[in-house]
Amino acid sequence: MKRTQTLEELRKSEDRAVWVDGKGWDDRWAAKQMGQEHYYINSVEEEKHIPRGEAEKFVKSLKGELLPVFILVSLYDYDKHCMVPAAVKMGFKTDDWYWAKEDAGVPGYARMVNLENGSVSYYRKGYSNYVRCVRREK
Repeated sequence: MKRTQTLEELRKSEDRAVWVDGKGWDDRWAAKQMGQEHYYINSVEEEKHIPRGEAEKFVKSLKGELLPVFILVSLYDYDKHCMVPAAVKMGFKTDDWYWAKEDAGVPGYARMVNLENGSVSYYRKGYSNYVRCVRREK
């Protein structure tokens, strides 16, 4: 899989998933609708297992940002107790935690989501979890 670094390349890529705010997951490019944000998540090649401080530098180097909690939890289907097809397609780990964009409200801690069971928690930023880059446009 080719690493896609620009938003334009990512829009054209078949190797990505798109979250359309207000609509949910869309595996193909959806026509932009006024006021909706599109979040593009690239392949597993843009994923690392690193501390939260390094995670922020990593996604910025790719001209992206960390995934917000609301998108991470959307990767898990709470009714079926498994990841949604878009998450499986993108190669997300089913047995580990992913750092979220949001801090925990406690100094030195940040939010994280477990895709094995959909739980949301927080932990020390010095601890290593997975991180995936996302690019957003309005």
